Amino acid sequence: MATCEKCGTSFAGSPRSGEVSSVRVLCPSCDAERTAARASGASPGAGAPVAPRGAAPPVQRPHASPPPAARPAPAAVRRPPSAVGPHALARRGASKYASHASPVLATQRVEQRTMQIAWVVTVLLVVAAGIAVLVAKQKRDVRVAREQTLRKAQTEFTDALRTASKGTNEAEWEAALRLILDKPALANDPAIAADVGILQSQLRSKLDAAQEKKGTMDGFAAIESALGNREALTVGAIEELRRKLDDLGPKAMGVGPEFVARFGLARKTLDQVYLEKAREEPKAFAAANPDKGRVALGKYAHAEDVLRQLLEKAMRDQDKEMGSLAERLYKETIQESDALCARVFTRDAIEKTPWRDLLSGEGAQSWASSPLKGFSHRIDGGVLTITGPDPGVGKEGVLSIGDREQWRDFVLDMEFTLDQGEPTLFFRMPRDTRAVERSAQYPFVMGAKGIAPGKSYTLSVSFVGSRLQEQIAGSEIAPTEEEVKWGLSRKGAVAFAIPEGTRMRITRMRIRELR
Repeated sequence: MATCEKCGTSFAGSPRSGEVSSVRVLCPSCDAERTAARASGASPGAGAPVAPRGAAPPVQRPHASPPPAARPAPAAVRRPPSAVGPHALARRGASKYASHASPVLATQRVEQRTMQIAWVVTVLLVVAAGIAVLVAKQKRDVRVAREQTLRKAQTEFTDALRTASKGTNEAEWEAALRLILDKPALANDPAIAADVGILQSQLRSKLDAAQEKKGTMDGFAAIESALGNREALTVGAIEELRRKLDDLGPKAMGVGPEFVARFGLARKTLDQVYLEKAREEPKAFAAANPDKGRVALGKYAHAEDVLRQLLEKAMRDQDKEMGSLAERLYKETIQESDALCARVFTRDAIEKTPWRDLLSGEGAQSWASSPLKGFSHRIDGGVLTITGPDPGVGKEGVLSIGDREQWRDFVLDMEFTLDQGEPTLFFRMPRDTRAVERSAQYPFVMGAKGIAPGKSYTLSVSFVGSRLQEQIAGSEIAPTEEEVKWGLSRKGAVAFAIPEGTRMRITRMRIRELR
């Protein structure tokens, strides 16, 4: 590419060939204009003879006379055949170099083209912006409509749950809870999830309470129906009814005051039937099965426990009527049980019952003691050593065995040495040691007519029914025999109450468990 030195336009090709009139580089257009300009104007000395090179120029002399007449113009100089006029040359140049516009026209065309493109782009941008705005508006409208639909659904959903929760119809509560399960996405929506959770809890609580109330009433109706045929009830069946009634007790208040009154009456009736059946059943069995005395004694033992339990309950409730009935039946049962014990536990039957050692094997692991400072016991080589609490403790230590078995009738054999102190031996000690006064007891008394310190003695105890026999061999203490009061415990452990400063060794202790 060449650059015109006149107009600065870049053009392809080379300057025209032919006459060289200038050393400047011109584009075809500028070159054509230059050529035409030369052709249109003649030089002043055209046709005059040219002075030879090196000759002096002629000297013009002044003329006093008028100037001579003009000479005829010289003949036109013939141009070579190849010479062309300026217009023809311009047309030829324009035709030959039509693609090379002037710089101003080219600039105008570029600017015009640029403006056209800018307008097109602007229109496209406006159209695109309009489309974007329209799409955004449509999306916003869709979103708003969706949100409105969702809010409406949420409001209707929570309103339905609130309406159901305020109702009293169990079917409404169940339907509302099913609605929550059927629409988990709506129920778990963060906007209403907390409210739905509260309403669901309320509905579930009401439904559970209603179902519990219905179950309570149905269960109680079954108990009332069974009490209507009390003659057919056994002790076992009554105990099952009492367990059911105990389970329903805490729920009775939720049903209503009328139901509470019915419940209390049913409980009292059931306790009366229980008393009567507990009293009659062992008696009837013993009469029908005279050869099954031990089995009958087992039934009497159960009856004793039932009657005593009901007697203590009547005393706590200050129910004199029930207490009087329970006491009477309990005493009758004890009398019959004692009589049967005498027939079953004969001397021969007792002798055939094996001894159980309480100072070795399992027996040695069965002792229990109260935690008092200084109070201790240990078994070493079959010898039980007992040390009383430290002085100033102010309490007696309790050491017992048989808490798990709860012995009723037994024979006890014990060899002991008392170095110091006066412990007391309790029989049929209840699990609650605070009720120690309800146990039969045997005090170890030291003195001239009692136990000498450091001397070995043998204690024999027989406790069958209400009959308690005690004897200490080798002492001046007379044997004792008594009928314990009916109010004392009928079963329990063998226990020592050890006062402060006591030192005692037991070298043999065994028991025959009869019942």
